[in-house]
Amino acid sequence: MSSYARDQPYTTSSTRPHSHRKIRRKVRRHAGSPLQGILRRKIPPIIRTKPVNAELIKYASNAFLATKISFINITANICERIPGADVTVIAKGIGLDKRIGSLFLNAGVGYEGSCLPKDLRALIQHSRSLGYEPKLLEAVESVNNNQHKRALELCKKLLGELKNKRIAILDLAFKPNTDDMREPPQ
Repeated sequence: MSSYARDQPYTTSSTRPHSHRKIRRKVRRHAGSPLQGILRRKIPPIIRTKPVNAELIKYASNAFLATKISFINITANICERIPGADVTVIAKGIGLDKRIGSLFLNAGVGYEGSCLPKDLRALIQHSRSLGYEPKLLEAVESVNNNQHKRALELCKKLLGELKNKRIAILDLAFKPNTDDMREPPQ
């Protein structure tokens, strides 16, 4: 996937405190064994694996999260056409299923930020370079790229002509407490 994973002797792909797991790129046979014992009580489960697997875990995880976001946005678009349907109620019901969970089930203008768009594109491009057409991932990207247009259509439907109207745009950052505006919806 990238030369970065091959060049790093022993690193983690996820260092955020809210991570659900730690993926270690294992190059040497016994790399990390003492550290793993010390940290086992303080951090989520550790998976020791080859660099290629660690990188694919990161890309696939972010692609899956992007898929959840695009899925709930598709559901919201369907709900808009069904009188009385409420995507927030639907999302809550879906999220109660422990196999699915409630995270990343908030309908909106799509995903953005520094990881999801970049990692999804990387996985799509790498798949194509291997001769595989990742149709589901391409559809996820397409849904996301069109979701901001749906938001604009909804504004026009609710407000009529938008010319010369002042409109406040809130929640432009992709997560709370950040001013990071990478990969906003176009």
